[in-house]
Amino acid sequence: MKTRLLYTCNKIIKNTLQNNLALIAIDAALILPKNTYFFRKTDKERIRMRYRVLHPNFLAMKKLILRVIRLNKLIEEKTYKIIEVHPTSTQKAL
Repeated sequence: MKTRLLYTCNKIIKNTLQNNLALIAIDAALILPKNTYFFRKTDKERIRMRYRVLHPNFLAMKKLILRVIRLNKLIEEKTYKIIEVHPTSTQKAL
């Protein structure tokens, strides 16, 4: 298993194509909430478990999520499995 921090879409796609990856974990939401005033179901669950979650409609978060959605479409075309992760919640849970 390897982990890498990749910041640009080009580096993420290039690294994905160069390696035989079984799974890609992205520290960002893969979808926006249906209603702009509410959290997603998974965010509500994290909040209930006392994890800190940024609202997906904060401008910076929304830009990040939209970028990830575009990136996700490009990567999924190559049939890779992509999951959303929240490292801080994982660290607290462990």
